[in-house]
Amino acid sequence: LTLRSLCCTLNEQPLTPECMLICTLSQELVIDDHRLNCLPGTKEEGLVIRDLVKGAVPKVSTIHLTDGEIHTDDIMEKLRSVEWLHLSCHGFQDPSHPMDSFLALSADKPLKLRDISHIHMPKADFAFLSACQTATGASSLPDESMHLAAGLHVAGFRSLVATMWTVGDNA
Repeated sequence: LTLRSLCCTLNEQPLTPECMLICTLSQELVIDDHRLNCLPGTKEEGLVIRDLVKGAVPKVSTIHLTDGEIHTDDIMEKLRSVEWLHLSCHGFQDPSHPMDSFLALSADKPLKLRDISHIHMPKADFAFLSACQTATGASSLPDESMHLAAGLHVAGFRSLVATMWTVGDNA
C-alpha cells in the first residue's frame, strides 16, 4: 500500500449497488436443540437501514421473516443476485463442528456454513451481519478462519462486517 494508491482511491467514485437484500428475523426459534430468543429490535433495524439507502440503491428488498413466510432455500436463491446484504437475525458458532455454524433466517431450517460456502454470488460486494458470533471461528482450528463471515467471503462477498461475540438485541 503506497501513498499514491491511497490518493487514487480518494478520487474514485464509490460503488453504488443495484440490488440490496435486508433480512430480519425477530421471532423465537428452536433450531438443532438451541432455543433462540425473540429479537424484537430487528424489524426496526431493517426499516432504518432501508430508509438510509432509499434513493441510493435502485432495488432494495426488505424481508421480515415470520413463521412459514419464507424458507431458507428462498433466501439462498435471493443471495445469488444480491450485491449488498444486511442480515439481522441469530447467529450461532458451533465450536465442535464449525461447518454446522448457522444463521437463523427461517423456521424451516438454518442457513449453515456448509451451505453458504457453496452458494455462487457473482455480484456480491458488501455484507453486514448483525448477528451473534458471525466471525468467532473455532477454537479447535486457531489458524483457520472457519466462521460464517468467512463462508460469505468464500461465496463472493468482498467486504463484511461481522461479530466475534454475542450481541444484544438493542446494541
